[in-house]
Amino acid sequence: MALLSQEKKEAEFKAPDACAGCHDEIIGAFAKNRHGHVPTACVACHTGAQKHSESVDPNDVQNPANLKGRA
Repeated sequence: MALLSQEKKEAEFKAPDACAGCHDEIIGAFAKNRHGHVPTACVACHTGAQKHSESVDPNDVQNPANLKGRA
């Protein structure tokens, strides 16, 4: 039962709409650059966005700009 409710919760999370509530300036700026031409949601690159939206902890969402490449 917990798995079903988690799946429903994930299905209801709609980025970028869910992200725009707090990050409207970023969403607006991205719409004007290459991000605006990508037919996908924020969660495609920013894993943990749903957890972040609930906790508001920036450590809960992955920012690809902060990833370190493999050596």
